[in-house]
This record gives sequence, structure tokens and C-alpha cells, in this order.
Amino acid sequence: MANTEINFYKQINDQVTEEAGIKYELPSFSFVSEDGELVEMLDTDETGDNIVVQDDSWTPQDNNLIYEQRFHIEHPGKLFGRDKVTDSANKLGIAVHVYSRSSFFQETIACNSDIYDTDEEITVAFKHVFPKASLRGKIALEFFFYLKDFQKRNPLQASFVGTNLSQSHIYRVVLHVDGDAPLFPITQRDVPGGPLWTVKKLWTDPSVEMFDLSTVQIELNSAHPLIEQVDAGKTRLAVETLSNIIIESMGMIIAQTLADMKEQELSFDDECAEGSIASVVEQWITLHAVDTTNIMTIMSSLKNSDLKDYVATAGDEEDGD
Repeated sequence: MANTEINFYKQINDQVTEEAGIKYELPSFSFVSEDGELVEMLDTDETGDNIVVQDDSWTPQDNNLIYEQRFHIEHPGKLFGRDKVTDSANKLGIAVHVYSRSSFFQETIACNSDIYDTDEEITVAFKHVFPKASLRGKIALEFFFYLKDFQKRNPLQASFVGTNLSQSHIYRVVLHVDGDAPLFPITQRDVPGGPLWTVKKLWTDPSVEMFDLSTVQIELNSAHPLIEQVDAGKTRLAVETLSNIIIESMGMIIAQTLADMKEQELSFDDECAEGSIASVVEQWITLHAVDTTNIMTIMSSLKNSDLKDYVATAGDEEDGD
């Protein structure tokens, strides 16, 4: 998806891409098996900017997913100079915006390598590990150049570190994984006269127990008169009702997990199992900038985040529109 905003600084367009020899290798995928072995995934199916991630011995619920890709800038010097994208005293970087409405997260990750003024080719390697039980549906990755280090500005050049300098993506891909994993461990049960929903805490140690139906449940009451508002699909009322349920449930789960960790003298600095309740809660706190001072700040942070937008579009295709 091209950047259609009007920018008053120079960017890396198709012509600059060709002059600088900017190229990419297709991504490779692997995972760690239950035996602790690194397994390369060779059975992926690529069609355009869509890749179906699959392997007979891999499932997104039981295994992590390791994404690796390399980018090459054959003539980096073509990007630097008074009349180029940025001054020779500055440095560029490559980052990727990763987001998924169906997996309920978004983040921007910077590659470690610097791109600087040189006549020699520069290779930038990207590697990211998606924890097990964190992916469902479709996950979009959009790579771009950005201003990494700023020392000197020339006319019509960006001067703010972090500025996106790509007129269009270096590379964009949508990963398709098994979509059967639930957004939340949601169940339904008939409870005449009961509340519309409840949260059930079934875990003891959040640092090792997995975030799934066996440890935590958001139980909807199918006998409640308002259940139709939840099951009504994409109507505004249905989205609003489900959003409130998810946000309040997340707040309760975060608060209870933090309380348990404090009681057990645990912290996020300790090694928590991938896919555990603690690791999921830590991801929520980071991605949604949750203020964990108390239950009120937790709820306020979640309500002011973009969670409602994700609920409203959960399950939709990441089509880049």
C-alpha cells in the first residue's frame, strides 16, 4: 500500500530503489519442536503477497513461529548526500509494522543493522519469534526505511528520528495461519437469572500455566436476554457490547495476574513460559501501554486504547486498505 500522504521531505521512491539496488529475499520460516529441535518449514504456499504458513508437525497453538528475512542495499551511497534522501552524516534503518486484527495485536520492530553512506553493499537481517498460541487468522508485515540517526539536515530532508522514509513498502506480506484458535478463551453456558458474562480464574501459577480454556474462561450466559446483542455480528451494538466484555475481562485478568505474581514474588523479568498467562498479560501491557498502578488505571488504559477497533474488525482480512 503506497503512502498517499503529501510529504515535504524526500523519500525512497521506485527510482531511488532501483538506483540504490534495494532488493529482498523471500522470508523463511521455522519453529522449535516439542523436542527442542529447530525445524525448517518447507511447505509454505506463496501467492502474491500472501503466504500460507503450514507444516505437518506445526500448529500455531502448540509451536512458536520464527520469521527470518534479508534485505540488500547494493549501493547505499545513492541514498546519502545533500540532494539525496538524507545527509551523509545520518543513518537509516529498516523497520517492520506487524499487525493482526484476528490475532489482536500490533507492534513496530526495528532491525538491528545501520544503513550508512558507503560504496559497499549492506545486508540487513530481520528475525522475529512469534510465541506459541499468539497467532490466528492473518498477520500482516510491512517493511519500511526510517531515519535512525540524525546529525545534519539539508533542504527537503526529514529531521526527526523515526520518520518513515519509504514512499511504498520495501516488502509487504500477509501470513495466513490456522484460524481456529480463539481470540479469547470464550465459552457459553445457560445460567438463567445470571449475569451476561463472567470471568473464571482456573490457574494457580501464571508464569507456567498456559493461557487457554483450562486456565481462564470468559463465560457468556446464553440464557441472558442481552445475549443477542453479542451474537448479532457486526452491528454497532454487538461490537460495543463485545468490546466492553473483552476490555473488562482483560482488565480483570491483568489485575489478578499482577496480584498473583506479587504474592508469589514473581516478575516479568523472571523467565515465563511462552504462551503462559504471564507472558500473554505482559504482551497486553506492552502493546496497549497499560498503566498498572491500580485497577482503575488498568481499565482506563484499555478503554483508551485501540482495542475496540480490533474487536470491530476481528476476523476481517488484512487487505492493507
